[in-house]
Amino acid sequence: MLQGASDILAEQLANDPEIRRDVRGLLRQHGALVVKKRRGAEPNPTFADYLDFTSPVPRLKPHQALAIRRARREALSASIAIDDERMVRRLIERVRPKGPGRALHEAAIKDGWERILHPSVERDVHAELDAAADEHAIGVFAINLRNLLLQPPLPGKTVLGVDPGTAPAASWPSSTRAAP
Repeated sequence: MLQGASDILAEQLANDPEIRRDVRGLLRQHGALVVKKRRGAEPNPTFADYLDFTSPVPRLKPHQALAIRRARREALSASIAIDDERMVRRLIERVRPKGPGRALHEAAIKDGWERILHPSVERDVHAELDAAADEHAIGVFAINLRNLLLQPPLPGKTVLGVDPGTAPAASWPSSTRAAP
């Protein structure tokens, strides 16, 4: 019966929108992305730069987030680490359990953090990092494509116009038709 009550308290903590928002912000500001080789995975030289890689979340570059996402699919695991004890103390201070069931409530908060809240919010932050990296990559692609399309069609030559070839030459008026 006490375990059921503890589970309910842990679920309430994990589903509180204000707590989730605050914890998400803390993971974004103070978390560290930790990348390691997945158990049982073959070492892949493509991801050698990201074996045992750690970076503060705010300093993670978009290209790193893209590479780590690709590596997560194949050979590596990534998690966002933060001081768990400090987070549990912060959550306890926020909820302020009182009364004779205080110890049980604090244990439920710790359980809710470890089992539900941290993994859930961690997935949210991973999704935000991936979305920001995708946006950046699309922006870089757009700039490169624009520069490619604005290059002169014949380097070193002046072009007055380009015939798109939509109408056959026989249908042109005789005054614009080239002489044979």
